[in-house]
Amino acid sequence: MTMFLIENEGTVEQIRKNDPNLTILVLKLNDLANINLNVPYGAIGHYIGQNTSIQEILLRDYRPPHAQNKDHGDCPFFRIPAQDREAFFAGISRSPTAKTIAFIGCSLEGPILKMFRIPNLEYVRFRGVSITQDAVSAVRRAYGLRRITLSNCMSFDDANRADFFASLNHIYKLEHVTFCSFCMEQHRYAALSDMFSDPKSAIKELRLTRCNPQVLRGIRNGLVHSSSLEVLKISGPSMTRETWQVVSDALSSRVAGLKDLGVNGVSIEDENADALASGLANNNTIEKLCLSHIRRASWVPILSSLQNPNLLIKRIEISDVEGFSDEVVSFLAVALIAHSDTIEQIFLESCLGITSAGWRLLSSALSQPMPNLIQLWLEDADFDEVACITFASGLCNKSSLKSVALCQTDMTPAGWYFISKSLCDTSSLDAIRGSNHTLREILFSNSTSLSPRISKCLKMNRMFAASKVARLKVVEFYDGINIESLVNDLPELQLKILPSVMSWLGSDCCRHTALFRFVRNQAFLLDFSSSHVSL
Repeated sequence: MTMFLIENEGTVEQIRKNDPNLTILVLKLNDLANINLNVPYGAIGHYIGQNTSIQEILLRDYRPPHAQNKDHGDCPFFRIPAQDREAFFAGISRSPTAKTIAFIGCSLEGPILKMFRIPNLEYVRFRGVSITQDAVSAVRRAYGLRRITLSNCMSFDDANRADFFASLNHIYKLEHVTFCSFCMEQHRYAALSDMFSDPKSAIKELRLTRCNPQVLRGIRNGLVHSSSLEVLKISGPSMTRETWQVVSDALSSRVAGLKDLGVNGVSIEDENADALASGLANNNTIEKLCLSHIRRASWVPILSSLQNPNLLIKRIEISDVEGFSDEVVSFLAVALIAHSDTIEQIFLESCLGITSAGWRLLSSALSQPMPNLIQLWLEDADFDEVACITFASGLCNKSSLKSVALCQTDMTPAGWYFISKSLCDTSSLDAIRGSNHTLREILFSNSTSLSPRISKCLKMNRMFAASKVARLKVVEFYDGINIESLVNDLPELQLKILPSVMSWLGSDCCRHTALFRFVRNQAFLLDFSSSHVSL
């Protein structure tokens, strides 16, 4: 994605020629008005509207004279004749590929509202804008809108505020809502809350970033009664006891169906942790839980709540957190074992309070069978020899595992040996069949290189289905296979099968070693040859 500014007639020509690298267009309207261009503004808008590479358009500093003040200063764009401004925005509004519009420092009135007519518009970002009654009507007609972001201070009057959120409430394709550094007076949230509680609402995801605590309190009823909301992401330091109680109420609601809860960059201490834990303990819908950049957390009640038998956790992410001691790890280990049948993704990153003893306990939990685990990410794991062996040995009982990351984690030689053994245990045919045939990659950030055997096993796992990989590993790595062991109850088939097997092995030069081992193991050939010579 390339950000692009109109700076001269050359850049206008790039737009006209449909430069494929032009994907994000930034229109600083004041700067645009100050550039000495010989191209009419209507033509520039037409070029933008005909361009098929532009996916996102950012508009800055659109403030009519009556909306200007000493903070904003003069807006040169309004020195352009009105008909040229109309033609400029009318041309842009025909863009066939633009899906995202951002209004930054704009007063939403006049011809700029034509942006809401862009035919494939899906995402609008409002940042520091003024909402007018005309803007309310324009938003209501953006029928394809699926996502909005409201950030920084937004200017409404009382009537426009209610009407604006009511307009959003009538866009039944709207699925994602983000509030960033957003706040209003406490008693002004009723219409916003109704957006979530409306039975026809399609809003699935709500993100709150650095917002005033009033926002959560103001939309509490909407969250508790939302039947469509599935994802709640909270980021920023401003969380009070009351706002944590709102989260708890939403988790405990029998109407709400939250599936994904993310908390980032906050403190969760004592009574706040108890509120979150209470919500999780009474929840039966959460599948994904992300707790990152947490400071001074009371972890025991939170992790204990994950033993709730009604929860079916599929993804758990704990990263860059404080207060994660070995005592806390024991509760996490119990939670992981409790969800071993459903867990699909585990991320443990920068939990620096865990000692090698804690990692031994965690590696023991991770060695349990987890039939649906797909991705396992460990960062800064303080593995000792016991933890390495325990962890590596458990890879063979994870029949869906595709990716393992060991970032800033030092595996011992014994650990790598058991990883290799988990990928292909050649102690017997059954052991090979029981090895891991799905793991495709092992990521790490130190200087260690994977052994040729591990690399070859991973490549096999990437290329073929598990059943075929098992057969290939038998041929490639197992020394004890012979025709008698395969068809020992049908000796008449031994000589018939033998040429086909040898032909298949000999057809690929990479398998010549396997061909040699195979022929060497066919003891009955020597018996047959001896008896044939004696005759």
